[in-house]
Amino acid sequence: MLKIICRRNFASVSKLHLLQFHFCSSVSTSSSGYDSGNGDPFAVTYFSERLGFSRDCAIKAYGLVKFRSSSNPDSVLAFLEEHGFSDTHIKRLIQRVPQLLTLKPQDNLLPKIEFLRSLGISGDDIVKIIAVAGFFMRRSLENRIIPNFVYVKDMLEIREGCSRCNKAVS
Repeated sequence: MLKIICRRNFASVSKLHLLQFHFCSSVSTSSSGYDSGNGDPFAVTYFSERLGFSRDCAIKAYGLVKFRSSSNPDSVLAFLEEHGFSDTHIKRLIQRVPQLLTLKPQDNLLPKIEFLRSLGISGDDIVKIIAVAGFFMRRSLENRIIPNFVYVKDMLEIREGCSRCNKAVS
C-alpha cells in the first residue's frame, strides 16, 4: 500500500530530481553556478559544518535552499531528532530534500506525522517512510496526501470485494 501511495505522490517528480543528491560526490562546483570568490554564504557553511556535507554537496543544496539564519533549520533538525531520526537519517533526508529546512515543524511536519500515527503506523516505521520518501513531507496533507490515501484505501476495498466475489463464483 505504501508503494502505491508513494507512486501517486511522486508521479510528477522526475527520477533525476529524486536522485540529484544520491551521488553528491560526483557534483562539481563549476557546474553548480556557484561563485565562491567572496567566501561561502551562510547556508553553504551550515550544510558543511552542521550536517557534514561535502563542500560540493553543500553548494548544490545551497542552489535549492537559501537561508541567512540557523533558527528555522535548527528547529527542523531538532524536530526530526525528537521524532526518532538518527543523524544518518537526517543527513540523508536533507541531502535528498534540502527544502525541508525551510518548513515550519509545527505547521508543516507535525500534521503529517500525526496523520501517519492516526493510521496506526509506528514511530519507527514513520521514520523509515520519511527517510526513504522525504518528498512526502513537502506535499499538502489536505490536497495531496489524504486524497491519495483515501484513493488507495478505496482501491484495496474494491479488490478485496472482487476477490470474495470471484471465490463465491468459483
